[in-house]
Amino acid sequence: MKTRKDIIDYCLKLENTYEDYPFRDKNSSLIRQKGNKKVFAWIFEKDKHIWINVKCEPGLLDL
Repeated sequence: MKTRKDIIDYCLKLENTYEDYPFRDKNSSLIRQKGNKKVFAWIFEKDKHIWINVKCEPGLLDL
């Protein structure tokens, strides 16, 4: 994935997801679950980089 759109398209292929733009800045988008409207990905561009904040279930990642 090389572009913000590629990342958004990938996330939208996951079951029961949709894209949301709750901020005035249209450069930031959230990917939410349809049933509970919880955010699991925040995708934005800053300083010519694509940033992705991804949430997961507690305990799923061992750091």
